[in-house]
Amino acid sequence: ARVLALLLLAAAGAAPRAQDARPERPAGAPRNVTLFIGDGLGASAVTLARLVGGEALALDAMLVGSQSVAPVGAVIPDSAATATAMATGVNSVNGAIGVDPAARPLTTLLEAARDRGLATGIVTSTRITHATPAAFAAHVPSRAMEDAIAEQLLGSGVDLLIGGGARHFLSTGQGGRRHDGRDLLVEAAENGWHVVRDGGNLRAAVALDPDERRPLLALLHQDHLPYRLDAPPWHDIGSAEKPDDRPSHVPDLEELTLLAVQFLDDDPDGFLLIVEGGRIDHAEHQHDAAAAARETLDFDRAVSVGRWREWGPPGDTLVLVTADHETGGLALGRDGVHDFDTGPLRAARASLGSVVARLRDGGDVPALLTGDLGLTDVTPAELERVVSLAHSDAGDAERQLLAALADMVSVRTGVDWTTWHHTAADVPVWAVGPGAATFAGHHPNTHIARGLAKLLGLELDPEPAAAAAATGGTR
Repeated sequence: ARVLALLLLAAAGAAPRAQDARPERPAGAPRNVTLFIGDGLGASAVTLARLVGGEALALDAMLVGSQSVAPVGAVIPDSAATATAMATGVNSVNGAIGVDPAARPLTTLLEAARDRGLATGIVTSTRITHATPAAFAAHVPSRAMEDAIAEQLLGSGVDLLIGGGARHFLSTGQGGRRHDGRDLLVEAAENGWHVVRDGGNLRAAVALDPDERRPLLALLHQDHLPYRLDAPPWHDIGSAEKPDDRPSHVPDLEELTLLAVQFLDDDPDGFLLIVEGGRIDHAEHQHDAAAAARETLDFDRAVSVGRWREWGPPGDTLVLVTADHETGGLALGRDGVHDFDTGPLRAARASLGSVVARLRDGGDVPALLTGDLGLTDVTPAELERVVSLAHSDAGDAERQLLAALADMVSVRTGVDWTTWHHTAADVPVWAVGPGAATFAGHHPNTHIARGLAKLLGLELDPEPAAAAAATGGTR
């Protein structure tokens, strides 16, 4: 219902686009592309979200294939290497952002689309300088160079940047992380960017007449955007629609995607939009099944907005969805018990990380375990352990407390985890719209960039000969 309400609002406020303004394009090729990347989104996380949500997902009607994720010199990837592969069509090493294994800059899809005249944008629920969004518009040898990435993003020629991470645009004296004393937000405004810091001003910026718009930089948090569980009013399973009178509330990924499409859709040459659901990965790193499910559902609702754009006139948008890698080795089942209970995950009202912070700050242990985590049957031994860790001075007490809470939830739900980090598992690929068949079957993750470049008529750097031979060339 909320998706429909948002789309009706968008349709009412959207300026009509002259049909004769659209450039000619090859038959079957998309005019617009929205590439969704669920960070850490493996097949098990999708199943978990469907179970928790209790209904089919937008993704369910779009599954077309899968992709491998191995970087150069390793089997298990990080987000920098996989995003670079999907952004440039060249496989690189872990940690690399928009560069090849020798740290040479590579042309990205967004840069090639920009040069062809398409409108371009990046939306993420993480810091805008984080690995996945950065790989599409920056070039540094290490993902840790977020201050440099912030500078490069502002000089990238991208039309729209929405996410968190203001700390890498501001000096330490302003509460940021920059040690050079620069205020990149002031510099951005002086160089023609429309800079906004909250949801209300973002909505107002998007609502401007297209002739009045400037490149838009929306930094809605100092760090990552909050988990949806920690950002009330959150989307309750089976609840009524969210209220719309939230001028300073951080919008969810669904609304951010809709705003981005509204902003870019007036360009007569089309657009290329990258949308990352980045906090799925973070929740999985913490074995937080409830937060991972809610982030995945938020991501799926964002895909619904993209699919509406594909369904709606003129029906010329390709919606492509995948993941950079799988995180956590999530297993839906444990200890040989053929049962699964989504009750604790549906009852959760906060992420594990936020509960840990409040427990360590002296919060009421039974109230937090019951009210925020939905655990109504905590044993005396579990309660004693949580109280002990909440008040412990040990250096790893916070980590131990997080692990203890995660295990309490996982055991009651019936999920298990194999690692606190990434895995080498293939990840799904979903697609709908013109050109979707390009991504059917199994491919290396460089095929995302190569396939999109071919469909949009973009020029990327050549694929290294050895890689092309190993994969059978660009497919």
